[in-house]
Amino acid sequence: GGRDLPEEFTFKTFSDWIRHALEEELERSWEIEMNGTGVPEAYAPAAG
Repeated sequence: GGRDLPEEFTFKTFSDWIRHALEEELERSWEIEMNGTGVPEAYAPAAG
């Protein structure tokens, strides 16, 4: 037997709650380390 949960307590609600708690705990940073070189000349037209 399972527990009755409120209808508004969906898996998405649970997932969002867990994600929020983890991001606060881990203070995730979305920075990417770059090589400092940039786009080579040969690729410049493709890079826009």
